Amino acid sequence: MRSLTYDTLPARIVFGPGTARTRLPAEVERLGVSRLLLIAPERDLGAVRALVSPFTDRIATTFTGVREHVPVATAQAARAAAAGADAVLCIGGGSTTGAAKAVAVTARLPISA
Repeated sequence: MRSLTYDTLPARIVFGPGTARTRLPAEVERLGVSRLLLIAPERDLGAVRALVSPFTDRIATTFTGVREHVPVATAQAARAAAAGADAVLCIGGGSTTGAAKAVAVTARLPISA
């Protein structure tokens, strides 16, 4: 048997029906951030704008260039969009979360997903 060490970052999971609509503003407030990079796919932007409407003043910029498997160019573009942000908020599926993780790792920013 090989040795294994597994370290994980602290995580907070808030889960339940309607949670995104009812708890997202409080979770953003809890982070104490003022300049969010919002990452979401272009096709979902209408629904995403409704979710973030209570705190649009905290959205510094929005990145919609989400691509499957997060190509390096996409990760670099998302990272560039993060300039001046103090956290990342991603709303979407795996590719959206992957782009947010690429930003978080390189820019050392917390993620809310």
